Amino acid sequence: AGLVSGQIKVYNPVNGSIVTTLENEEILSNGKALSRLRCKPYTDFQPNTLVAATYVSGHLRLWNFATGQCAAQVRDDDKNAEYLSLSFNPFADVIAVGLSNGHIKLYDENTLQVVSLLHKSLSPFKNNGHTNRVLCIANHPTNPHEFVSSGWDNTLQFWDARCPNSIRSTFGAFVCGEGLVFDRKGRDLVVASWRGKQQLQLIDYTTGKLIEDIEPQLTNHYLTSAQYLNKDLLITCGTNLGIIKVVDLQKKATIASITELPGIYDIDMAKKAVTGHRFLITNNTSIVTIEYNK
Repeated sequence: AGLVSGQIKVYNPVNGSIVTTLENEEILSNGKALSRLRCKPYTDFQPNTLVAATYVSGHLRLWNFATGQCAAQVRDDDKNAEYLSLSFNPFADVIAVGLSNGHIKLYDENTLQVVSLLHKSLSPFKNNGHTNRVLCIANHPTNPHEFVSSGWDNTLQFWDARCPNSIRSTFGAFVCGEGLVFDRKGRDLVVASWRGKQQLQLIDYTTGKLIEDIEPQLTNHYLTSAQYLNKDLLITCGTNLGIIKVVDLQKKATIASITELPGIYDIDMAKKAVTGHRFLITNNTSIVTIEYNK
């Protein structure tokens, strides 16, 4: 769990005890809020203990959560830059980082050198990049060069890492957390937006066009994060009036929910739950483990 102090608390998911705290002297003396925290994708062939974190101070840090050590860190040359989101490329040692100015930087994971800077072109007539904060980046599950991003400028931007500008875009998304999630084949993209209506949408990845609104009705819950439970079920969470809900994509309806909660900012799945689907949610003060059985 990432804290506003810049520290990272590593918890045992079984009993909730703190295993270790990830911090260094710089964080202890002048720590700034951690904005996004992601573990490197785990595979059966390449287990790892690496976690990456971005900070509003413009830092990117890599931590080994087994040893508690900061493996590497870098800070943006622009001291006013804020790093707000990140994503590991599952096919290459590259980390994409979203900035407060709308830029996306691709870092070499091994050297923490910038290998590409992606941004909007200077043309005022082209919507080929972000104009505001980038708060979510999602890598395509089968194409090593492609990913999608969104944030505060009401756009989805579709990127090919070999091009400096986005290759296509669409208006209509307002993403404030981990609100972009691909299906396994990378054909459909679920978008969870922080707003009161049309907050959960299914997008055709190839064209960027809306396939359908899922539960388009007005609600007091603003979504922050979404993940697939399986090919038919989606788990989402939100703030304003806090909520966790399971949505059946075939029925286009919520089939389970917990409401009247504090604002829920993020959600993550346990990869190997013993029974059912086990996931973690975070709010301002706590981490909660929930198990869903259908």
